[in-house]
Amino acid sequence: MIRFDHIVIGAESLESGNRWIRQSCGIDIPAGGRHLHMATHNLVTATGQDTYLEVIAKDPEMAAPKRPRWFGLDDTFVAERLAASPYPLAWVASTDALDAACARARSVGVDVGRPLSMSRDNLRWRIAVRDDGFPGLEGAAPMIMEWPTGTHPARGMTDLGIRLRRISIATPHEDRLIALFDALGLAERPDVTTAFPDPGVPASRLAVELLLPGGGTCVLS
Repeated sequence: MIRFDHIVIGAESLESGNRWIRQSCGIDIPAGGRHLHMATHNLVTATGQDTYLEVIAKDPEMAAPKRPRWFGLDDTFVAERLAASPYPLAWVASTDALDAACARARSVGVDVGRPLSMSRDNLRWRIAVRDDGFPGLEGAAPMIMEWPTGTHPARGMTDLGIRLRRISIATPHEDRLIALFDALGLAERPDVTTAFPDPGVPASRLAVELLLPGGGTCVLS
C-alpha cells in the first residue's frame, strides 16, 4: 500500500518560508528539527493523523553534505527561485515496502532514487533519493519513504487545524506520471494536467490547496 504522506515547501530560510505561509494562509508553522545527513532543517505541522506539511531549507549552521541535498536544494535554478519566493518543491508518499515501490517505479521507466536511512532527533525513516537530489519526472513524481511499522510523526506534531484539500501537478510527463501511479497502486491521486512551460520555467509545477480552520482556503504555488 502506498499513500500520500506530506507536502514539502522549499524556502531560502525557515524564516522566509514561515513568513510566506503566514502572508498566504494566516498561520505560523511550528519548529521541527535538523536533518544531519542532508544539512537541512524544517518546520512542520500535522494535517491529519498521518499527513503533514513541511517547510524545508538549508541549515546555515551545518556543512554541506558530500552529496546533493534532497528536493534539489543545491541546484542553482532552485536556489534562485527560492531566493525570490518559497514554493512547493515536492510531495511525498509513504509505503511499508520501499524497496518494492522503487522497483515498481523502475518497471515503468521512472527513477525515484535509491533508499537511504535518515533521522531527525528521535525519528528514523528510509526515503528514496535520486543521485541528483531531484524528485523524478522533473518534480512531478512523489518522493517515496518508509516509516517504521506502526509509527508516524504527524501524531506528535502540533495540529493547527489545516487540512489538505487538493494537490495539482502541471507537467509535460502526464502519461508517465499516471503510469507510475498505476504501478505503485496509489489510490488517492493528485490532479494532473499536461503543461509545456516556456524555457527557464520548471518543467513540472505543484500547487497545494489547504482548508483553513476558519473554513476558508488558501493555495500555495
